Order: sequence, then structure tokens, then C-alpha cells
Amino acid sequence: MPETLGTILTAARKNKGWSLRDAERETGIPNAHISQIETGKIRQPHAMTLGHLAAGYGASFQELLEAGGYLDAERERAAMLEEQIRADERREYEDLLGSIYLYIPWRFVTRQLTTAQKELFADAVEAWSARLNEGDPDEEKAIADRWWREGGAQ
Repeated sequence: MPETLGTILTAARKNKGWSLRDAERETGIPNAHISQIETGKIRQPHAMTLGHLAAGYGASFQELLEAGGYLDAERERAAMLEEQIRADERREYEDLLGSIYLYIPWRFVTRQLTTAQKELFADAVEAWSARLNEGDPDEEKAIADRWWREGGAQ
């Protein structure tokens, strides 16, 4: 069973040989509050409280933050931000390739590409085209010509 914030703090306090009142004197945190954290009634105390407890107990502040759920939330936010950045970069990439597709003849562009690169290029242009024409069912969609599949890429 993974250690909870309460079990980490209880162990650290007992390793010091402190009662709850001793911990209050050393950390400035009321003993009733420490008790509620240790028993799990308070699951995520304020980060500053954890900082005072870490300093007083000689414990790892990062470990207490992680056990208190702070770092998990930060990791989750960072992962969401990273995913959004990747999606934005993908859209910019599709826009760039779509623009190339509009202004430069397809066969000229793909002459130097491998089949895998041509596939990626065509997929990006199709995604760009779908976004460009979204909401207009009458407008003919600009779909990348995958001419190399039918023997055109010699």
C-alpha cells in the first residue's frame, strides 16, 4: 500500500520522538491541524503548511507535496498543455503543407519524397483541406492526389 501524507508525517514525527504538542512547538502548526492531516481528515493541506512541516520534521518537501496531491495535479496540467501544444503544432504543420499544396505542383513537391513522406504529406493536406472546407458541404474538397500508389512514382 502506498504511503499517504498522513503516514509519512506520522512516521517523521515519531522518528523525531515528538508528540503532537512537540510538533506544534517546532513547526508553528496547531497540533489539532497536524492530527487531522495525519489521520487523513485533511487530505490536501495548504502547500505552506507542508513546507513548515517539512522544515520542522527534516522531511522532503517534494515528497510531502507529492503525497498531498500537488505534483500529480501539476503533472496532469503539464501533460494537457503539452498535448495542446502538439495539436497546435500539427495544425500549423498542416496549414504550411496545405499552402505548399495550393501553390506548388504536387508532382514537383513529392518528387524528392519517400513513399512514407508522401503519405504523411497527403494526410496533412487532407486534414488541412477538411478544416478549410469545414461546414460547406457544397464546396468540393481539395484532396491530395496520391498518384504514387497507382504507379506514378518512378
